[in-house]
Amino acid sequence: MFEIACVVDKGNTLHSNDDRALINGYVVEQGEYSCFGEIVQAVVCDGVGGEKYGNEAAQAAVEHFASVFPCEYEIEKIEDEIKEANKKIMFLQRKDQSHFRMATTIAGVFLKDNDIIAFNVGDTRIYRYRSPYIAQLSTDHSMIEELKKIGLSVQPEQEHVITRFLGGNKAIPDFYRGNNKVFESDSFLICSDGVSDVLDEKELETIMEEKINALDICRLLIKTAKNKGSEDNLTAIIIRRI
Repeated sequence: MFEIACVVDKGNTLHSNDDRALINGYVVEQGEYSCFGEIVQAVVCDGVGGEKYGNEAAQAAVEHFASVFPCEYEIEKIEDEIKEANKKIMFLQRKDQSHFRMATTIAGVFLKDNDIIAFNVGDTRIYRYRSPYIAQLSTDHSMIEELKKIGLSVQPEQEHVITRFLGGNKAIPDFYRGNNKVFESDSFLICSDGVSDVLDEKELETIMEEKINALDICRLLIKTAKNKGSEDNLTAIIIRRI
């Protein structure tokens, strides 16, 4: 059994809320949601900042994944659904010229028994917390990471540039698969960059160690990130094996 909780918060920004979350077929546009389940489908989408209609791209992506729940998930199945979600966003781009640059990141996990498949396109992150340490399971598809790989420094204008996203020909996911790799004490966090950009791994470990329920962990993550000056939308999903 899994305990699952989510908070989606517009944050301190003046622009629209471009974050969306999905838990077991239920779309969260704003606010809180929690439930329990024998299986988990959890997804966070973050409409690409600086582009118009990122909220619509994120909405289209989570609605697509909601439409295919429940099902038996394999990597090939997830790849197919990402392609379909990408097609839907590109259809919206063609339908209205003003939408031509709409795009979104996506990160998600599927859990059943002791097995996990995690995937992402973009810089929305997935972490596993196995006390007392946190580990990132997702791969950042960002200019920062690309430049780091080749030993180049990052310029200020490159800090928030993502290199893969839904809404074009760069919708290529990375995967983490763990068969029999989910332990009784494990927790998982999926969060948008409104959280991960301001909270480092040590701060995440401290919060994840709190002996409170999953929804309160989400609330604490959002509150702490806002207090540290996050200027973006903020989303956190916590999944606990119980």
